[in-house]
Amino acid sequence: MFGSNRDYDRLSARNVELARMVKEKSEEVQKLQELRNQDLHNNTILINENTKLIQIIDRVEALASQNRYNNEKVILDKIKEVIQSRKTK
Repeated sequence: MFGSNRDYDRLSARNVELARMVKEKSEEVQKLQELRNQDLHNNTILINENTKLIQIIDRVEALASQNRYNNEKVILDKIKEVIQSRKTK
């Protein structure tokens, strides 16, 4: 099939080299997958925080539009109350 031991040695060395390359690429893929998973986790946290902030803004807007007495101090006190309730959660 092949002419000499030199050919076998050369092919064997190439196989070892290729196996090493496959292992390195596999490790790279695994690291990239871990980074992707971390990004997904971080994005989920950010989405949850944004949702909470939107809810707070909606509550503030509702309080501001319910200013039946035209008293800005009441609205300010309510905004402070909303912020304080958010901080305690």
